[in-house]
Amino acid sequence: MEITARLARASARHPWLVLVLWLAVVTASVAALLLVGSSMVTKVGASGSESSRAEQLAKRLPNGETHEGVVVRSKQFSLHSAQFQAELKAVHDRLQRLGATVVPGAAPPPGGVNAALVLFEVGNASPGVVVHAIGELNGRHGFQAGVFGPHFFDRDFDTAAAADLRTAEEYGIAAALILLLLVFGTVVAALLPLVLGLVATLVGLGVLQAVSQAIQLSVFSRNIVAGMGLALGIDYSLFMLSRYREERAHERPEAEAIEAMGRYASHAVVVSGTVVAVALTSMVLVPDRVLRSLALGAGIVTVIAVTAALTLLPALLRLFGNATNRLAIPVLGRRIVAARPGRIWSSVARRVTAQPLPAFVVGAGVMLALATPALTLKLGAAGANSLPSDLPAKRAFHLLQSSFRSATAEPTRVVISGDPSSVGIQNGVGRLEHLLQKDHVFFGPIRVEKAPGLTAMSFYVTGDPGGRKAIHAIERLRHRYVPQAGFPESSDVLVGGPSADTLDYVQSIKSSRFRVFVFVLALSFLLLAIAFRSLVVPAKALALNLLSVGAAYGVLVLVFQDGVGASALGLHHAAKIEAWVPMLLFALLFGLSMDYHVFLLSRIREQYREHRDTTEAVVFGVVSTGRIITGAALIIVVIFASLARGNLVMFQELGLGVAVALLLDATIVRIVLVPAAMSLLGRWNWWPSELSREPVDDLPAAPTQRLEPAAVPPPGLVRRR
Repeated sequence: MEITARLARASARHPWLVLVLWLAVVTASVAALLLVGSSMVTKVGASGSESSRAEQLAKRLPNGETHEGVVVRSKQFSLHSAQFQAELKAVHDRLQRLGATVVPGAAPPPGGVNAALVLFEVGNASPGVVVHAIGELNGRHGFQAGVFGPHFFDRDFDTAAAADLRTAEEYGIAAALILLLLVFGTVVAALLPLVLGLVATLVGLGVLQAVSQAIQLSVFSRNIVAGMGLALGIDYSLFMLSRYREERAHERPEAEAIEAMGRYASHAVVVSGTVVAVALTSMVLVPDRVLRSLALGAGIVTVIAVTAALTLLPALLRLFGNATNRLAIPVLGRRIVAARPGRIWSSVARRVTAQPLPAFVVGAGVMLALATPALTLKLGAAGANSLPSDLPAKRAFHLLQSSFRSATAEPTRVVISGDPSSVGIQNGVGRLEHLLQKDHVFFGPIRVEKAPGLTAMSFYVTGDPGGRKAIHAIERLRHRYVPQAGFPESSDVLVGGPSADTLDYVQSIKSSRFRVFVFVLALSFLLLAIAFRSLVVPAKALALNLLSVGAAYGVLVLVFQDGVGASALGLHHAAKIEAWVPMLLFALLFGLSMDYHVFLLSRIREQYREHRDTTEAVVFGVVSTGRIITGAALIIVVIFASLARGNLVMFQELGLGVAVALLLDATIVRIVLVPAAMSLLGRWNWWPSELSREPVDDLPAAPTQRLEPAAVPPPGLVRRR
């Protein structure tokens, strides 16, 4: 705590130097965003999975590279008519003229009615130019045409993610500003946290852009950086600015107020940021590039938000001083600034502590009821179906789905290592082909390709490659048909393709859940046990956090998976929840809620150590932190709710999940369940240190405050010392 106090004091002594340094960092970040090209990708996948290994081996085949596709359809002309063939020739000519390579002999999925696929490799062609060129053919002479494939889905995901990012920023900034005005009552005080949130976001995006040049990152990491940067930058500065104004309300000199802010509020910010960053490191236990990218982006922006709060905010306070109380909102602003906080919180806390058991039962019952739908949680990958329908690749995907039995131009492949001329491999290929022909989900023709030391069988799967039917077909193929085919034991038989990739991705998430949950829970328990020298406090905190997470999962299932209220809220109805969302949501919520819990419990512990009265200590803690915790949580709620206003279903799920969990955490958990549980446990809250009479030096105590803190004086009444 002394280190944070010194840092705040040093930043306040040299405010212009701090501002110049931060201005240089922001300028460099904006330059990186404008000048450095993005190399981020959208494809999900499990590192080292069977499908990824099959994909790598398949590249050795003559047609082993991943292909893009142009789907052409006509309601008027048959596939073999002169008009249709002329249209296909026009597609070939345009692709070749743009630098793309049309794949001769690559078998498209059969079964199309008056429809055909032209498969190609992008080569030197620009995806945007290809989309425009093929788009000119769409609707000409009654033909429908569209281009799709990995490059074009990446392009559309990038477009959709950027649009969602703008939506989240616009609505999030506006809503956060309104809430900050209601919390502080003055324009200047409300703008300071917003400035820090924008600084953290811009610098975080710039650093992420630079890192993406060396490490392959998901394009979705930009959205999490924007949401987390704005939320944490505002959240941390709100805690610190509130403490500064509180110190000034007690007529402390400005320098002492900034130092006290650094000693207590800054320390809480460091603890909170550390917990968030460390909780996110649990994502390295998951072999998924999307989760790791999102965790890396969130970790980067968390460090930046903490650094800005510790250095930039003290410098700005030194320059603005009492100006934070200026430009009060007419009538409402002066009432907020001069109001005595705590009366509502005191009334609620006393009612809860007077009847703790009924309050706890009702509160826990509500949380468990909300969590119940989570028992039917299904994980999957939305893929192209999550794209907005007005984007080119999504329109082409719909055209493909309506024209062919398969919803992809990329086949399923069984890749067999070993000498292609060996009798064992040839017999195995024959037996597997016979088994596949009897399963109506697989269809062909089945194509056999050979390369030195490698044999591959290519065919297609009916319907959406991420759908239940296709996933079950891949499971049958791997666990029943391949063993029955009897390939030599020396051969490595791998199944790859779109459906196999989705299956491996979801299974990698599921298999990593236990490790991630144990890591985060153990870390949180350890940090709280050290901070409060109690085993009961961390156990209770983890149980209540799990209730919040469970309720968030339940709401996700209810809204997205079951479709209850989805259309009314403008959200997608998805058959499955995006696999990485619950995992990241778990780590984020444990990190974000920990600062509220530490903030509340440290005030309760401080009062209990002085008066040894559990009820009064609980009431004091709720009164002294209620308004700030609620305001901080609501700001994060509106920012992540703004993220849910976008078009991509995975960010709708993440945004709604965080918003619901933190709203419940700041209301039912912090106002009802925590006070009720602590009242029921009494001295046992601090076991074993309190009951064994051991000294407790868990957290340096802040200056003693009255149960209802002093009012912050109206603008202009405090003189600078």
